[in-house]
Amino acid sequence: MPDNYDIIMSLGKAYAAIGNLDQAIKSFQRATKLTPAPSVAFCELASATQLQGDLEQALGYIEQSLEHQPDNIYARVERASILNKMGRTEQAHELLHELVDEGHALPHLVSVWPHLCHHYNECSEVISLCESLASNNDPNTANTAKIHYTLGRLYDRADEYHSASLSTTISGDFN
Repeated sequence: MPDNYDIIMSLGKAYAAIGNLDQAIKSFQRATKLTPAPSVAFCELASATQLQGDLEQALGYIEQSLEHQPDNIYARVERASILNKMGRTEQAHELLHELVDEGHALPHLVSVWPHLCHHYNECSEVISLCESLASNNDPNTANTAKIHYTLGRLYDRADEYHSASLSTTISGDFN
């Protein structure tokens, strides 16, 4: 196996894309040893182990990512997502609120929060966040499709069926 971080990360992503998670994990583990800043490699490890169903291990990798780069927004959102999947909704909810309060409005955040908003009666708050993101995002990106799809689901939960239908139709236009 080569000793170049970028090549190893690309290999890991390729293995993950074709479903060879064992090889992806080996590649990402190797990548963590090849760079002084392994936060991204630990995030990729977390994603791969999540796909294998090992949420405890995935959370451990996210924690390692955050040890190396505490301001890694993607890792912070992913941590909330994993905690939510583990049934630790209070912690997940608090983490997501911290991110929004800090002014972060990432498409990945938008894809995680709807799973919690219904439980905490915050659909209107998340709808506002998604609408803001949709209006400020490049209309020709996959992120825009994800935002509109999420908006459609949220509108549906809020019994706003016309808006739900419109957003879902818009999201389909990007696929």
